[in-house]
Amino acid sequence: MKTGLIPLLHIARHRVRVTAFCLLAAFAGNAHAAETVTVIEYYNQNLDAYFITARSNEQALLDTAAGFSRTGTRFVANAAVDATAAQTRICRFYISGTSPFVSSHFYGVESTDCAMLLASTPAGFSFEGYDFAVARPDSSGACPANSHLPVYRAFRAAAGGKTPNHRYTASLTEYSRMIALGWAGEGVAYCTTAAQYPVADSLRSAAVQLTAAHDPACTPAAPFYYEIGDRDGARVNGSVGLLYGAATEVPIASASKWFYGAYVTQQRGGNLSADDVRFLTFSSGYVTFDNACARDDTVGSCAVAGSNGNYTPAADGKFFYAGSHMQTHAARHMALGSLNNAGLADAMLGTLGMTSYAASFRYSQPQLAGGINTSANVYTAFLRKLLRQDLVAGSQLNAHARCTNPLTCASAIETPFPTTESPNYSIGHWVEDTLVADGAYSSAGAFGFYPWIEPTKAYYGVLVRTVLVGKPALDSVACGRKLRLAWATGVAS
Repeated sequence: MKTGLIPLLHIARHRVRVTAFCLLAAFAGNAHAAETVTVIEYYNQNLDAYFITARSNEQALLDTAAGFSRTGTRFVANAAVDATAAQTRICRFYISGTSPFVSSHFYGVESTDCAMLLASTPAGFSFEGYDFAVARPDSSGACPANSHLPVYRAFRAAAGGKTPNHRYTASLTEYSRMIALGWAGEGVAYCTTAAQYPVADSLRSAAVQLTAAHDPACTPAAPFYYEIGDRDGARVNGSVGLLYGAATEVPIASASKWFYGAYVTQQRGGNLSADDVRFLTFSSGYVTFDNACARDDTVGSCAVAGSNGNYTPAADGKFFYAGSHMQTHAARHMALGSLNNAGLADAMLGTLGMTSYAASFRYSQPQLAGGINTSANVYTAFLRKLLRQDLVAGSQLNAHARCTNPLTCASAIETPFPTTESPNYSIGHWVEDTLVADGAYSSAGAFGFYPWIEPTKAYYGVLVRTVLVGKPALDSVACGRKLRLAWATGVAS
């Protein structure tokens, strides 16, 4: 990144063609999934130009740089270091010149644009590495089903002392507006699994409220409380029915896992050992958890109660959704074995910097994978800490994620999701399927408590309910996905 005149703008030389790209979906058959990045758009007021970057250090700098502001457009891509054989990395060149005035960036495809520029080294072009990885669309420019959201590109040629500039937006309305201002429309530049773009909060809130009250996907989940917000607080919330509110304490079951994953990540300073990863992605071989934990157990006695402590060699290295992974890990690797319910709650809240929430956070049994009782007020505070990256886990969403569907992955044995879906599993949270859903990060509980962070990491959400019969977790997930979509688009489905 340059200093002084902060030349953080897009493309400059229209003679170099940028090929359209598309994001690939999950990797069936691979044990570990590629990690994702969020590409964020900025506007430079001084230069009247736009810039995108997937680099978190650059985003942090621009968030405090004079003259720069986020536009609200952001989309998901894969990290460049995680490009697969089916993807292409996107290189970035800085271009400078005084006649004509150029202060811009060029993004290109590795095998064509990047290779040509690196070989010819044209004057004014400086290679700045690879920003993210994507896949190409088909010859017609259509996005594939697993990356179905288009990101449009418009171009402004140099004129009137302004630098050449490309703008990328996931909003067809915004794209059309740029064309009306005289920019050249260049169609779809990227395809993504998920995107956010500027929509009036009033439209978003109204769409969420209508969806919660009337969408057929939410009817089976009623009654429930819902909330969607950002790093600073709630943006829309409400109750369908009278049973649940923001302060209602409920057993969150498997949503407890996200707390434990964040706890370990915080304790380790983000440097998880191979054993940590093996246990926290449910591939340790401890697969016989039978929930034989008493209220007066400790973490350690729960870990060996019944068949909880049994090791199955054939399951080692393969995903198997069971609470014994986390229970064994807590007892043997985190020195939590002697703690009872109260001690475990104190340890958890202390490490996560949430001791002020102790009155509404407790363990009904000292079970790391499913023992917490708490409220939306507490869980959303946790999600906001992740969004702000006050917790190390906030920067590691999707880290070490594994495929989980036995039908599509030889390294998976058992999953609670229908086998029509192929989500991945990270450290205490799911990375949802991009074909069926949008790739959100979530940790649904068996009784219907469903928290999430949408995939561009701008907003969180939670749906609160407690049901002991039927399929409450899946009903909550179906409704929560619709609420998430309504908030992203401002349109009730």
